[in-house]
Amino acid sequence: MNEKIAGFARQEVGKFYHGYVCGTEANLHEIIKYFPAWDLRRWDNHWGAAFVYHCCALAEFPLDVRFHDSQVSYSFANTKAWEQWAMLPEVNRFEEYVDGMNLESGDLILVDSVFEGVLQDRIGVILEDREDYVLVAEGNFNNISAIVTRKKDNHIRAVIHMNN
Repeated sequence: MNEKIAGFARQEVGKFYHGYVCGTEANLHEIIKYFPAWDLRRWDNHWGAAFVYHCCALAEFPLDVRFHDSQVSYSFANTKAWEQWAMLPEVNRFEEYVDGMNLESGDLILVDSVFEGVLQDRIGVILEDREDYVLVAEGNFNNISAIVTRKKDNHIRAVIHMNN
């Protein structure tokens, strides 16, 4: 499953999804179609977790838009939902990041305090693990889809393992 998710993440990030940047109309329709409660303007600068959900949906990872357990407070358009879901005992996919940990392509990475200065402010799909950094496919990186180089440091909060 991991390789499918990573493959779709690499493909989708290359489509240059973006919100309203440089005077252009947002092209997020494919990503936000799963979450019809918001309009396109409201998604602007708030679609990183939705991008991850979109990649998982393309890979046919079986996950409803909103998990059925009340301990998951949000839809998967919110980074917090991914962590809450992964930490459920019956799901058991959450692992706190420790220095030197091997990061697997296709797993999800939670990053703190790099964008909004808060916990769980970034989520992405791991593409490659390198010695001092990791390549990550992210949505909403400055309101565009991008492959981002993330240094392996204390900003990495956790990994969500996606292999079944």
